Amino acid sequence: MASLERALASASLIRLDVAPVDPRDLLRGDYVRLRYGISSVPADLFTPPFSGEHWGETVYVVLAARDRAWTAVAASLTRGRVALGPGQRVIIGKIASGSAPTVTVTYGIERLYVPEGKGTLPRGVIQADVALTADGRPFLKRVFVDGRPYP
Repeated sequence: MASLERALASASLIRLDVAPVDPRDLLRGDYVRLRYGISSVPADLFTPPFSGEHWGETVYVVLAARDRAWTAVAASLTRGRVALGPGQRVIIGKIASGSAPTVTVTYGIERLYVPEGKGTLPRGVIQADVALTADGRPFLKRVFVDGRPYP
């Protein structure tokens, strides 16, 4: 646990675009299921080319800062094939499904538990701050709606 805290203390904070998907879990309470802009990775960003037979495998997605949020610029199923340019970061995910033209990736940060009755996000531009450790593990820190923290 101490190594995780040490990794989080030196983690980079990035902002991602988000779309809400599902607001309720009867056993655990209200939550917002999040789908990130980087959850759909174009298959042509993969090196080597994505074949579609990799469900559940680890994927390394290279992110670059663009305008108001970070976006995917490259991806690979092999860590050694990921080359980072200046200012870029890598995030680790799992292949959920995929074939050309888009591969769906999950990152383990798709649920935001919220107080009772707050499971539906208001309309607006939704973004999330995510802490990325040096090795690419993501941790959801905060969600924003139109630039304001939610809930």
